[in-house]
Amino acid sequence: MKHLFKSLIVTVLFLSNSSLAASTLGAVIVQEKGADFGESCKRICANPHNILIDFSQLHLTDDDLTAIFQGLVERQKVVASDPSSPKLMLLSLVSDAITQRGILNFLQKLQRGQESSDGTSVVIPDLSDAILKVYLTLDEEFLEEASAIAPAVFAKHLKLISS
Repeated sequence: MKHLFKSLIVTVLFLSNSSLAASTLGAVIVQEKGADFGESCKRICANPHNILIDFSQLHLTDDDLTAIFQGLVERQKVVASDPSSPKLMLLSLVSDAITQRGILNFLQKLQRGQESSDGTSVVIPDLSDAILKVYLTLDEEFLEEASAIAPAVFAKHLKLISS
């Protein structure tokens, strides 16, 4: 599908210092899908000061979830070294092009984490108490499968909601 826009906007809320009162709602311009698109999504997710990330204006697909996951891994590395970093509160992946299988694979990656570059540990993104917003219908069968695939993710109170 050819995109008509030269750039798209991702809405983020970021903290300038660990106080929500000092937060700023902003928009990050992401270039149209191409070689840098995934890197832009990764960079947005990797920034530990972005606490609300809304990708709903983009036409994300299952393939884009890998870059988002990698950004969350990079974010976790920063958060692990600076415990005062704020937690991610919302990650909106609302897109009709993301499938149930894509979300299940994303949750599975969150469950398993990613091996560190030196191979000595696994980095698991912390989405505890976060809201993951998706376009899917969240029927009981899907929620059961998601809970079975990623029990540790849901044990940390990740809330999965539908738009």
